[in-house]
Amino acid sequence: KDAAGGNYEALDTSSTTTTTVVDNSDATTLTLGDITVAEGSGTATIGATLSQPTDREFTVTLSNGATIT
Repeated sequence: KDAAGGNYEALDTSSTTTTTVVDNSDATTLTLGDITVAEGSGTATIGATLSQPTDREFTVTLSNGATIT
């Protein structure tokens, strides 16, 4: 390929490179809300809010092995 312009005397286009951009400056936080337990059900409902909502599935695994989805 030929490249011209930009005030270059000679522009070498024979090499390629790969650049990876890591954008991790905006950390996402999870805030847990109130816990509701229906008597005798054995199931708890925990409200949760992400500071940076996502359109992907998001699962949190608690230290006791329970999950929040």
